[in-house]
Amino acid sequence: MTNPVMQPTGREVSAEAFREIRKSGRANAYQRRILEELTAGPMTRNQLAARIQRPLSSICGRCTELLDA
Repeated sequence: MTNPVMQPTGREVSAEAFREIRKSGRANAYQRRILEELTAGPMTRNQLAARIQRPLSSICGRCTELLDA
């Protein structure tokens, strides 16, 4: 009997993607873009995602980082 190859969980994949975005410097660019968009006034994360044309998951992560800062 052989052992199945372990597949990464969704959480592990997301964590790795986050590390890559931070390492590449793209996270800071997304944060700046979000702040620029918010100068027009308050909006939801869904609205930000549509305006910036990025996936909601990317926007949520950057918004969380900005709120933490």
